[in-house]
Amino acid sequence: MSHRFGSIENSRTITSRERLFCVAGGAFALILAATAALIQSHFTQVEAIKSFEPPVSADAVLDFGTIELLAPAQRVPYGAPLDSVEFRPITWPRTEVPQGAVRNRSSLIGRYAKVDLPPGQPVRDNSLSDSPLLGGIADSIPKSYRATTIAVDSTAGVEGWARPGAHVDVVLTFHDRTDGEKKAKIVVEDAVVKSFNGQTQNRFEGRREERLKMNGTATVTLVSPVRDALTIQAATAMGKISLLLRNSGDIGSVGEMTVAGVELKTKQSNLKQTLSDKGFARFSDDSCTRKEFTLRSDGRWYATGEDCLR
Repeated sequence: MSHRFGSIENSRTITSRERLFCVAGGAFALILAATAALIQSHFTQVEAIKSFEPPVSADAVLDFGTIELLAPAQRVPYGAPLDSVEFRPITWPRTEVPQGAVRNRSSLIGRYAKVDLPPGQPVRDNSLSDSPLLGGIADSIPKSYRATTIAVDSTAGVEGWARPGAHVDVVLTFHDRTDGEKKAKIVVEDAVVKSFNGQTQNRFEGRREERLKMNGTATVTLVSPVRDALTIQAATAMGKISLLLRNSGDIGSVGEMTVAGVELKTKQSNLKQTLSDKGFARFSDDSCTRKEFTLRSDGRWYATGEDCLR
């Protein structure tokens, strides 16, 4: 009986152990599966991140602090088309890149050299033109500017010193019908002389006769904003045009300024009133003329009258 009961207990013990091993094995299998899933997920995320990394730019390949620009291999003359010109990449410091420097060869297609392009130097966009050049000063006129030509003599043209590159103010001298006074007015400030007698280069360093030709008269072409160019044209129909030469570094504006003849008379009258007489002198000659001069307090002699001795 006892033997029988002992067999039953052993059978029950084996069954419990088997169940325990099955549960432990199942749990271990689940842990392995979860671990494998986590590892697979991690590598999948890493691969996804790598696949979205931005491509390395060409600049990163260059040395630190430099950039790649384009420069002509040979000198390119003014007006030459750039389609057949050989351009080479050059390494340039990032902190010294010229403004408007060209980096892509495609931006040079169908364009023309506005100036001579030296070899080995970066090409800049403001040195290029989108259309064939006409020559002369037309290609050098800035956008929204116009060129206009006026005739000058030795006085109006500042003895011929209003040469290419000079900065001038344009003055109109006219008769104002509203008050009947002669007036002088600055109508345009800081216009730039582009040519003198058709010459665009500053070559007039000789005598006055070499600067002023055509029997003492010459033509001056001025470049200014569109409205100023129209003002100059209107002024030529109203009176006499003359130029005031200014220093090329003086870009300040004096504002609207007009001087009338009556102002000059008033100033002359006020000057005479403030001066006191310090002496006088009389002179006569055989033509029965007596001239009288008065010495004023400013140290100058003024003619105060003339008469006949007879």
